[in-house]
Amino acid sequence: MDATANVMYGTTDWQAIDWRHAHQVVRNLRQRIFKATARGDWKRVRSLQKLLLRSWSNRAVSVRKVTQCNQGKNTPGVDRVLVKTPQARGALIDALKTYRPENCVFRSKITGPFGPKLPLNSEQSYRLFRWERFHFLASCRNGW
Repeated sequence: MDATANVMYGTTDWQAIDWRHAHQVVRNLRQRIFKATARGDWKRVRSLQKLLLRSWSNRAVSVRKVTQCNQGKNTPGVDRVLVKTPQARGALIDALKTYRPENCVFRSKITGPFGPKLPLNSEQSYRLFRWERFHFLASCRNGW
């Protein structure tokens, strides 16, 4: 990963992000969570989930998913803000770093006439990676 992509006090340079590496980091953490869940090592599961929530790669992949890959990427949210420029996407990655979640608050997809807010969507995507495999394994009777 380029050193300019993860600057401590500046904004993230969207163009300098190594997406292959970011996806690999997120995938490896998710696999480790899945394996720890299958073993029943709940202390490690919780630790890895916290690590994934603090991961810069997870934030970058989540923002990319919401602003470039999803079908609603061209639809502004309730605040009527559309994140289209690389600078705005980098700023959104940096804004997610300071976000502190509430305890288990359900946010519906439809929050107004214009749909959900974009930062809320990126926060949901950001946290989805933490729980997705855990819920799959818990719902599967025989497991993997």
